[in-house]
Amino acid sequence: MVLSEARLVEKLSKRKFTCKRCSRCCRIDPGMVMLTAEDADNAASLLGIPRDVFVEKYCREIYKDSNTYVGLKEKQNYDCIFWEKEGCSIYKARPLQCRTFPFWPYLVEEDAQWIIEKNRCPGLDSAVDSLSLSDKLAFYRQEKCAKYLEWK
Repeated sequence: MVLSEARLVEKLSKRKFTCKRCSRCCRIDPGMVMLTAEDADNAASLLGIPRDVFVEKYCREIYKDSNTYVGLKEKQNYDCIFWEKEGCSIYKARPLQCRTFPFWPYLVEEDAQWIIEKNRCPGLDSAVDSLSLSDKLAFYRQEKCAKYLEWK
């Protein structure tokens, strides 16, 4: 879907969000977190290992739109490989997808998808909106333009 700038701004103005720190986006349900090259480099650097070691140890192949991308592994219970009791162990280097949630293009553009996600995330449509319109727009555009790392 291609939205006009005015329609995009209108939708983003209605998409309210305040993170409740419940970690539902990081655990319990299966998901896929694809990584950009910068994401992989940042996480590897934080962990003090080379990117190829990081990818081998913590990543898996993700198939999307006839392509194969690098994505984070999940534990058997579907928790993110980096989720621990205190939260994300690589929070300072968390991937773009994690930073931009829930302002992903399909969630912003499709009202039905936002409603589905709202059933999983208690922060969607919060009474208090913790982000400015310009922040939401930046997150949307970052995700829309993201170039995810292809699996080699």
